[in-house]
Amino acid sequence: TGRCCYSLGSACMDNSTLDQCVGLAGQWDPTSICSSSPCLNHPCWSHTYGGTGSDAGYGIVQTPDCGSVLVGRTATASNGDDGWIMRTDAFGNELWNRTMGGSGSDALKRVVLLPNGDILACGTLSGGGGWLVKFSANGDSLWSRTYGGNGFSDIALLPAGGFILAGSINT
Repeated sequence: TGRCCYSLGSACMDNSTLDQCVGLAGQWDPTSICSSSPCLNHPCWSHTYGGTGSDAGYGIVQTPDCGSVLVGRTATASNGDDGWIMRTDAFGNELWNRTMGGSGSDALKRVVLLPNGDILACGTLSGGGGWLVKFSANGDSLWSRTYGGNGFSDIALLPAGGFILAGSINT
């Protein structure tokens, strides 16, 4: 452990001093305590994902191996928008990519990782409905559930297990 000096997406974890950090053009936080994390020393990366249409990313979560799971929507020629989920490695390279949805405008809004490595994502299905999908860490679709209302906008894991969803409904 040590004081954190954040510079271009990496962290100095060697009890950096303010002078050392300024020399790296970083931001020094003398009050924080860094713990060893394999993700802190990975380089920053930038990738563009999606097709030729109007695609959007809405949620992202880091995986234990320093990769990411991203969710959003992707434009399709025949169906409007479909929900989209993608897994990357630690350098932003695509490991798997899935689209799903109905005949209208669908989107996945938020994503969480379960303790066993599975992935839960929530969003909105066309026609106004809350949507919850579960994938394995390898991208296998495990199940998809729909609920009433206008859709889900957020999901969080509960400390004692399970999860909670937030969304909206018209009354």
